[in-house]
Amino acid sequence: MSSYDEILIEDYNTGNWILSDRYIDGIYDQWVDSDYQWSTATSGSLDYIYIRGMQAISWQEDGGYNTVCGNDNKIFLGSRTHGIQYMNKADLTVDSENPIDLSTYIQDYLIPPQITDFNIRYLYCNDNYLVALTPRGIDIIKYTHPGFISNRLYPANYQAYKCFVISTGHAYYTLSGTSNWRISKTKNPASFDYTTSLDILTGGSILAGDIKLTDLYITEGTSRDNISNTIFCATTSGAYIIEENTNDYYYFSGSLGDYSFTSIWADYNANIQQSRVYVSSATCLYVINMSSKEVYSRWKADSIGINGKPLSYEHWDGIKYTTTPITDNIVDVNKF
Repeated sequence: MSSYDEILIEDYNTGNWILSDRYIDGIYDQWVDSDYQWSTATSGSLDYIYIRGMQAISWQEDGGYNTVCGNDNKIFLGSRTHGIQYMNKADLTVDSENPIDLSTYIQDYLIPPQITDFNIRYLYCNDNYLVALTPRGIDIIKYTHPGFISNRLYPANYQAYKCFVISTGHAYYTLSGTSNWRISKTKNPASFDYTTSLDILTGGSILAGDIKLTDLYITEGTSRDNISNTIFCATTSGAYIIEENTNDYYYFSGSLGDYSFTSIWADYNANIQQSRVYVSSATCLYVINMSSKEVYSRWKADSIGINGKPLSYEHWDGIKYTTTPITDNIVDVNKF
């Protein structure tokens, strides 16, 4: 099992929890809900952690996994060599003393030609849809009746790295090209229409030039028309909160001298005027109040959060951590 540390931070005002990974031996991706956290790590290992009891089970596979996500019934795994695989959540049991071999639970789900490649770069899912990014294209899978699989190849010289799927099956994703990055959105998810209904390019009227897009999150129906969506994008030069229908946006550059962000998350109703956004650089986790456009709280080794404690592995309200401060490499932020 790859060694790594983690931290759970409670927003004392709302009771929400934020989970951040510290990249020590290679955390690639994580997925959390109210019961579980799953993390994909280096050396081909999958670490499966039951948050409330901190029990862990792991399994080793040749080739390893890049990414993980889940719904109420399944945990989907993005393999580097075996396409999309899955585990049924109901089958899993937690042994607090002995790690469980997951090889008996993991099953094949989809491989080419049903999807665009055996190497799954990134997965994201909701109750009805699963989106996979591969080195060749984007695959949209509807796994509730009537199901379908829709494949789209990337434009020439472009690659996608992060994605988000909304309840209608429309997928948002970041594309990296030879001269710029862009946020794109698919049209009808059931069609094979390769054109997009949205393209926000770096170096345009919103996103600065010469930056990379590192993470993406969407809240549905939160634009001021109560129909369109709000886009939250972390970049190597600040975070952008964009109202889809008007292209009005808010830009956050960090307040501790760091502006290269690795991850972004938001309250379900967040937009450019309300609720909170959670964004992390490699060294700091910020909570932004969108009503006041101010940093509501932040955590760093030498910067206390709203609860009066620095971002460090301490014993907080019955949750045990090591005493090592977090000073670098927060790679993901999730809120449940």
